[in-house]
Amino acid sequence: MKSFMAGIALLGSVLPVALASATGTNTGAPTRSYITGALIFNGKGTSASDANSLVKIIESKGLSYKVVNSDALNAMSVDDLAKYGVIVWPGGHANQMTDSLTYETRRNIRKAVRESGVNFAGFCAGAWMGVGDDIPLRGDLDIGFALLPGKLLAEYFPNGKEPTAEMVQTSFADGSQRDLVWWGGPITPNIPGGVVAKYPDGSPEITQAFSGNGFVVLTGTHPEAPQGWRDGEGLSDKDGLDFELAWKLVNSALTQLALPAF
Repeated sequence: MKSFMAGIALLGSVLPVALASATGTNTGAPTRSYITGALIFNGKGTSASDANSLVKIIESKGLSYKVVNSDALNAMSVDDLAKYGVIVWPGGHANQMTDSLTYETRRNIRKAVRESGVNFAGFCAGAWMGVGDDIPLRGDLDIGFALLPGKLLAEYFPNGKEPTAEMVQTSFADGSQRDLVWWGGPITPNIPGGVVAKYPDGSPEITQAFSGNGFVVLTGTHPEAPQGWRDGEGLSDKDGLDFELAWKLVNSALTQLALPAF
C-alpha cells in the first residue's frame, strides 16, 4: 500500500548471503534458536487485510506466530524481540507506522536484527520501513528502522503512471515470471547479487541482504495480496494468487537461505 517517496541513494554496496553485510562483515549467518517463528505487525498504519492475509499464509505453513499492534510492540525489549525468528511487516502507510512507534522501539528492532540475528521480511510499506539513514536515528525525520542503509526509497510507477493498483509482470533471477499486485510500492535497493526480482523496466522489485546477523528480504509488490484486492480494482491476473511466493520470501528470511538473485 502507498507510503511516501523520495530518490534512493544507497550509502555504499551491500552484499547478500554469505558475503559482506549491510552494516559490516557478516558473521556467517549463525544458527539461532527462537521460541516463536514470526512476529507479525498489525499496528497503526497497517492494511488490516494485508496483515490478515500474511497471518493466514504463515498459519497454513504451520509456523508459530504472534500478532502485535503498535502499543504491544512499543512495550517489547530487544530480549523480547529476540524470541522470534522473523519480523513480518505488512503493507500500509510507512509514515503512520513510524509515527506510532517510539524512538526506542525502532532502535530496538534494528538492534534485534543486527545484533541478535532476528530476521525481517517487509512487504511494500515494510520495504520502506527497512531502509533508511544509518545510526543514529534522527527521531521523526526518518522512516522505520534503517536495517539497510540508504535514503528513502523511490516509488515505482507502472508504465510511468500512478494508478491506485496494477498488475506488474515480475522477472525473477531464476528466469521465471509472475504477475504480482503493485499498490504504490517502492523500488527496492539495487544491491549487486541481492536483487531477487525486477519490475518490467528492470528496476529492483525484491531485494535480499544481511543486516549484521539478521537477514532482510524486502518486496515492493504484494505476493500476499488476497483475491479481494484484485476484484476491488478490476485487476486481471494471468497466473493467480501468489501465496506460495509470499511464503517463500518469509521462509527465506527466517532460514537465512538466499533466493536466486541477479
